[in-house]
Amino acid sequence: MQPCRTWRQSTRSSAQTSMSSLSTIGESKLVNCPVCGKSPLVRKKRHAEQYGFDLGVFLADVCPSCGEIFWDEKSVLKMEKKAKKIGIWGLERRTKVATVGNSLAIRIPRRLADFLGLTRGMEVSVHPIGKDKLVVEQPGKEHH
Repeated sequence: MQPCRTWRQSTRSSAQTSMSSLSTIGESKLVNCPVCGKSPLVRKKRHAEQYGFDLGVFLADVCPSCGEIFWDEKSVLKMEKKAKKIGIWGLERRTKVATVGNSLAIRIPRRLADFLGLTRGMEVSVHPIGKDKLVVEQPGKEHH
């Protein structure tokens, strides 16, 4: 079994590359972290989530220095199955910023709009989280 890097990265097929510096998960016999190289990996139970949804607790190899998490293939497949079951698998999409009058508009793909319950003309609240994230919330609706 080849280890994968973090769950966030393992959801992107291009990041599912094996790391030759690691032995198979469960056999990380004092192998130093391939990211920072500072500490041996430690086997721990870790919580996994995607887009704020709980995917469960799984065993992983964790670097105590940099915090990088390495999931085994079996765990990643279980995470993927849970993400598909709750309907969040494949929701992430790239989109374009358009111009509407003097404003900018972000196109929301239909599948994502359906998942969020967004419809044309609906009033939403929009605010930033830092300089690289935008939150769209429906006023009065409870969030998970």
